[in-house]
Amino acid sequence: MTLPFLCLKFMRVDYAKEVALLEAFLIKHLPLARAAKVGVDSYDGQTLSVSAPLSENINDKGTAFGGSLYNLCVIAGWGMTQLKAKELGLEGDI
Repeated sequence: MTLPFLCLKFMRVDYAKEVALLEAFLIKHLPLARAAKVGVDSYDGQTLSVSAPLSENINDKGTAFGGSLYNLCVIAGWGMTQLKAKELGLEGDI
């Protein structure tokens, strides 16, 4: 029995361009990201940094709203998956 072999090719990536494209996608397609003013701060091939201002995501206790924190975590996970797939030359709807 042979196992299928997956050959991946790594693409050269302009990280600054990918940060801008990811942020533009979020703002255009995700109303929650737009309302929370989510920003993509940086990506270096290993770490994706996203943020949102407390002023737009504050609760009655003066801390970040749990839903906003969850939203930011999901965006970071999805964003990293999207960027890594692109680097590997994989296509699909993530």
